[in-house]
Order: sequence, then C-alpha cells, then structure tokens
Amino acid sequence: MAIDDLDEDEDEDENEVSELLELLEKFSQENTSLKRTIKALNKENVNIKHEVECLSNKSLDNKTISLEKENETLKLEVDALKKTFSKFSNSSENLDNLLGLQRCVFNKASLGYD
Repeated sequence: MAIDDLDEDEDEDENEVSELLELLEKFSQENTSLKRTIKALNKENVNIKHEVECLSNKSLDNKTISLEKENETLKLEVDALKKTFSKFSNSSENLDNLLGLQRCVFNKASLGYD
C-alpha cells in the first residue's frame, strides 16, 4: 500500500509539474507577445511625438510669417503717414512765412502816400 501511495504521489507531482510547465510556457508566450506590443507602441509614440513637433513648428512658422507680413504693412503705413505729416508741417511753416510778410492795413507806403 505504501508503494501505491508513493506512485500516486509521484503521478500527482508529475501532473502538477506538467501543469506548471504548461502555465509557464503560456505565460512566457504572453510575456513575449506583450513585449512585442510594447515595442510597437513605443515606436508609434516616437512617431507621433515627431509629427506633433513638426506640426507645432509649422504652426509657429505660419504665425511668424503672418506677423512679418503685418509688420511690413504697418511700416509702409507709418512711412505714408510721416510723408503726409511732413506736408502739413511744411505747409504750416509756409503759412507762417506768408503771414509774417504781410503789411499792416494802415501802412499805405508805396501806394503814392508818404
């Protein structure tokens, strides 16, 4: 009877070991599959980060270009306004000169009066 018990114990141990080996193989395959998935996701993550960086650079470039265009138009407008203002200031000086050259209404010299 003791020998039968030993044989049964050995059979149970062998069954448990074989089950554990099967579980180990299953988990090993699952682990390998998960490692492949992680590598693929890491590559995808790097690609997406690169795309985001490119898009943000394009966006910044577009903003920079539009601001440069706006700056140029504002410079042209400032130059035009300076020219217009200089005309007014020159006209003001000319008017002051003309008013300064006028004679008094009561001054009748050179009209035949002394």
